[in-house]
Amino acid sequence: MQQNITIFPPKYLESYEEFEEVSKQLEPLKNLGQEYDPEGTFYLIRAPTRDNVHRAIKYGVWTSSSRNNQKLNEAKAPVYLLFNVIQQSSYIGVAKIKSQFQEKSHFKYWCEENKWFGSFSIEWVFVKDVSYNDIKGIHESIDCTQLKNGQEIYDTFKAAPQKSTIFRFFKDLDVSEQKKRKDRDNNPQFEIAFNEYISVFEQMPFNFSVASYQRKKQQQYEYMQYQYYYQQPWTVQQNQFYSYNKKYDTKYRRN
Repeated sequence: MQQNITIFPPKYLESYEEFEEVSKQLEPLKNLGQEYDPEGTFYLIRAPTRDNVHRAIKYGVWTSSSRNNQKLNEAKAPVYLLFNVIQQSSYIGVAKIKSQFQEKSHFKYWCEENKWFGSFSIEWVFVKDVSYNDIKGIHESIDCTQLKNGQEIYDTFKAAPQKSTIFRFFKDLDVSEQKKRKDRDNNPQFEIAFNEYISVFEQMPFNFSVASYQRKKQQQYEYMQYQYYYQQPWTVQQNQFYSYNKKYDTKYRRN
């Protein structure tokens, strides 16, 4: 069955040095600085790598674990995401979710292979570095923690100067993205595994994990092996047993 995989054509800019120019060329940045809706909810996003935030900014897409995706999908809209990267000393920006969770819209080029499925469409409110010291008490919270100080976060970002941004890393991150696209697009085994995972994910988008699925597959394989062995006639089992022992004797027994 053909899967519904959203196509995200690659987009690479010649330069990311001029913020105004970059914001004009990347669609998810077209509404930067939009007004804050105090009726919305704020969540902390602790991205594992800059690569994933790089993709989120360029293509306006985000996803997380099934549990986190369900939490964000059920949250009171609009939903704002405060981004930081693990082991970095500042927040990176604020985005707003534009859609319900789309379990059949998949981005294939996250940093981690075959780990994240489905997606939200997002747009960016701010892309600028803000020190953890400027918004205290939350940066060590776990991923997808709901934050109660949304207005403070928005006001702090709005007042912060547009100086340092994650765009200073984008040329290197583009190279990383290009490599992942090439490796995955030219690897039939990746495509087979990816299609297998999403076919299961789409049936249970808020209850799926790759690790659990792999464990179940292994258990099923072991059960089938068990069934195969014990459903054979006793003479076949004896022959297999004696054949194994004969090989063992030949290989290991000393004369």
